[in-house]
Amino acid sequence: RSSDLERMMSTVTKLAENPLATTTKRKNTNGKSEAEKEGYETMLLERTIKKIGGLLQVGFGAAGSEIIGQNMSGDGELNAMVPGKLITSIFGFSIIDDFTETCMYLGKDITRYINTVAKVVHQNANDFYGAANKNIGCAFLLAWKICDGRLFGLKDPRDPDQSRLDEESIRDGGANVTIQQKGAGRRAKRLGVSEFIDMAVLSCVKSVYEVQQANQPGGIFHEFNERLQEMARGPEMHPDDVETFEDFHIHMGYGMHIGWAIEGAIGSKYKIDASYLSPNVNMSARLEAATHQFGCPFLISEWVVNEMTPAARKYVRLVDRICVVGSKIPMEIWTIDIFNYNIDNFLKPEIDDNGV
Repeated sequence: RSSDLERMMSTVTKLAENPLATTTKRKNTNGKSEAEKEGYETMLLERTIKKIGGLLQVGFGAAGSEIIGQNMSGDGELNAMVPGKLITSIFGFSIIDDFTETCMYLGKDITRYINTVAKVVHQNANDFYGAANKNIGCAFLLAWKICDGRLFGLKDPRDPDQSRLDEESIRDGGANVTIQQKGAGRRAKRLGVSEFIDMAVLSCVKSVYEVQQANQPGGIFHEFNERLQEMARGPEMHPDDVETFEDFHIHMGYGMHIGWAIEGAIGSKYKIDASYLSPNVNMSARLEAATHQFGCPFLISEWVVNEMTPAARKYVRLVDRICVVGSKIPMEIWTIDIFNYNIDNFLKPEIDDNGV
């Protein structure tokens, strides 16, 4: 029927224009969709198209939306060799500690273990206007894309001149940069750059909090913790690992940095990943590695702190001033301490009546 074809073409067109758009139809008052009324075969085809769109969205993520759009709007084969694009983003990098040993003892349940942790990390990134990007075993890369090109007044760890523009010039230069994201809401909110950066920091702070809560009895990590602790009391665990697991709880480190990156498709026609290439991505990973040295679960670079709102900067604590590999410029590293893990609705986003 022409109405069926028109509806399915509308779905494909919608995905081509915005690959991250929602294509799920709302049900009517009788609990049946239009497609179910109009025929089983049409319903199957329409659902298949929507599932393919959904899989593309999950597989490519926010970074790959343009790649999907460019390929869906073309007539030829999938083109992985789309040129990259310079963007400015906040990058968050987190890793599950003791992963190698945990993988060995949990066996096939390791994927469930990782995905339980990923739900916490990814949910908080999404709720606070960010996007999950790459999953590399026990590591997660998160991104809060600010704008195309370089953000006005933003310094770089490799810049020889580290003098900073005055606050007024930076505010005026970035006045036209606004970000629109839904986050935990149903409708997009307009955020200024500093507010957006605050939200990225809050996302990681909340993840630190929720990991601690999930480790408690009844929490979503308790099942895995209890199982590994039980193994440590038996003969199946190697003696060298007993100390690690006899009182095991899931621990994670978080690093956050801001800067330019090249957004694009990495790979070939056989397999591509939509991601970000930049020394600034690597810097967020180095900051995560430093969490073990400094005993802080969350470390932020001074470049992130510089761009936060004055109200949010009241909560950060200077940890040290260091030089990292690849940069001759000393860098301040900061953290946010959590003193109370018994707060109800900790940093829970509030949604107004309009869904913002």
